[in-house]
Amino acid sequence: MPNVIEGGLETRRASPQPLAAAQRLVLRDALFERLSAPEGGGVVLVCAPAGSGKTMLLRCWIEAAGLQDRVGWVSVERGEQDAQRFWLAVIDALAGAVSLVQPVAPAPTFGGRAVVDQLLSDLACLEEPAVLVIDDLHELGSADALSWLEVLLGRLPPALRVVLATREDPGVGLHRRRLAGQLTELRAPD
Repeated sequence: MPNVIEGGLETRRASPQPLAAAQRLVLRDALFERLSAPEGGGVVLVCAPAGSGKTMLLRCWIEAAGLQDRVGWVSVERGEQDAQRFWLAVIDALAGAVSLVQPVAPAPTFGGRAVVDQLLSDLACLEEPAVLVIDDLHELGSADALSWLEVLLGRLPPALRVVLATREDPGVGLHRRRLAGQLTELRAPD
């Protein structure tokens, strides 16, 4: 399925294109199990330096788990500061993976909190597992966008797993989830 690029953010209605045989890596079953396990709730943090294989790990996991049709993928553009563009990309990616999610049009006065509340309302009836991958989250420099992401992560429906791939810990209150045992973390040593 082709990627959609709107205003610089690349969204994928599923994971990146299936891996060619020559691109396939050794299956990392232990990491795949941690990515899929219900422990830790629906938030997964994959935090490691550039070039450590975060994106490839996620691509391989999605393919191995057969989730291609249930994944919304957002790749954050370098230095992204536009909260509206980021959230429209998130909603578009999820709308492509989950029929319950209704697309949102750009607006001069973007009510981000209301948009996130509507997204959560749309996802409230989600029964089939779905995944939202936000790749390169460290590039998101909008305080508003990060604040609304924290709201989403705090109220996730049980069937939605959000995977945050980043080079550094994001400022979205993951410490609360960590203390409550509701966060799965994969770091460079993993």
